[in-house]
Amino acid sequence: MIAPEQFRDRSINAVRATGWMASPIMAEVVARLLHSGDLMRQVHLKRAAAARRNTIADRLLGNWLTPLSGTAGFHRWLPIPAGRTLIALVTQAAQAGITIAPPGALQQVDRGTLGIRLCLGHPASDDILENALSELKRILESAEAISFV
Repeated sequence: MIAPEQFRDRSINAVRATGWMASPIMAEVVARLLHSGDLMRQVHLKRAAAARRNTIADRLLGNWLTPLSGTAGFHRWLPIPAGRTLIALVTQAAQAGITIAPPGALQQVDRGTLGIRLCLGHPASDDILENALSELKRILESAEAISFV
């Protein structure tokens, strides 16, 4: 928002005043979900889905994944295996139809922690996830096919 200088402080205060709390309609929706028990049902369904998808990931990529240290979520860390390069892994996965985003530019590049975050929640079904992770396993078990050296 661009406001004339004489309205700057009033504009800032107006924006702050509308952002201090949830809107009344959202507060009502959440209150109804809590009261009906639907919110807890959704929590249980999400936790079950996360556990199920982590079981698939562990079964297929357990040797490569960082072990879970708590409640299962929808992301897992896959450290880059020795002898592999990040760019080659991302490229080979892309050639297999799997989108892997390399770590962000702000991540500290430390060979001991360099890896990729697997999003287990995005695929539309467990079968799609299983196929993608099986293909990723095949890539990890094969020799690095691409070299930029």
